[in-house]
Amino acid sequence: MKARALLATVVLAAAMRVAATPLDVHLVLDSTAYGPPPSGGETFSGILREGAGAPAVGVILLHGRGLHPDSHVVGPLRASLNGLGYTTLSIALPVPADTDGHPGATDFQDYVNDASGPNYAFPELYARVRAAEDHLDSLGVERVVLIGFSLGSRMGAAYMARAASASMLPVIAFAGVGMGTGSIDPLDAAATLDEVAVPVLDLYGSLDLSEGVVAGAAARAAAYGSFPSPGPSYTRIVVPQSGAPLDNDAHQFDNLHGTPESEVNQTRMLLDVGNWVSEHAPLPVPEPGSVPLLALGLAAWLTAGGLRRARPAQN
Repeated sequence: MKARALLATVVLAAAMRVAATPLDVHLVLDSTAYGPPPSGGETFSGILREGAGAPAVGVILLHGRGLHPDSHVVGPLRASLNGLGYTTLSIALPVPADTDGHPGATDFQDYVNDASGPNYAFPELYARVRAAEDHLDSLGVERVVLIGFSLGSRMGAAYMARAASASMLPVIAFAGVGMGTGSIDPLDAAATLDEVAVPVLDLYGSLDLSEGVVAGAAARAAAYGSFPSPGPSYTRIVVPQSGAPLDNDAHQFDNLHGTPESEVNQTRMLLDVGNWVSEHAPLPVPEPGSVPLLALGLAAWLTAGGLRRARPAQN
């Protein structure tokens, strides 16, 4: 019995080393080689978390305006999707020049003015996504899902419409969380989704007050199903939220500020996105003889069934 227990411990330890807890890797990526002018290219940050067993599907995440690669929505999403086995890479969005006298803040109007003037942010975003794809390719990733939150979803929809055909890897699905409409093309998701030819998830909270999110849902769905041809799969999910829709908090799935109800709201969002990604970008089923599964299975047998046979009967 002691010998079996010792063997189980050794095997389980080996399995844990093989399937170790994934670690964040903070990257400095460079978009210089991936986009034409007016994007001159530049370095930008990203957070990588590799999936166990070198998965063939990776997820690139785009954060919201004024945030960062580990902030609201994208931070929890990159961790939860990695927990499902995906390699995730969350990257920083480009920030246009201040145009309205508020240099300390990244205003939406700065993106509007840039898109209709210098046109820096969108070409640079396209180049950054390609650089991220190239990095994932170097890790053995073969296909990509693109996920954006808030401004990241507007820019992600534009990438899928205007730049995905030149992707470094096939982008097989796109999810927008808190995706808005209104404003000018390409910031209006209803003006770009009509050119997207992969499955799309349009997910938002029921109390989301951000411009064009709830009110623009019908326009986004109509755009996806229109010119030049209807997309293959459009999924709309409205996550039920409780409490007061304070400021921008419901948009970020934190309108109850860390309370159990807020955690439920965020958990629903994570589960819905995870289920959708698993459906439209499934990971290959691991080989039955893979080392982690074999080791874990052997350890479980030794600690459960194997040891039970050596255990005396209880009266």
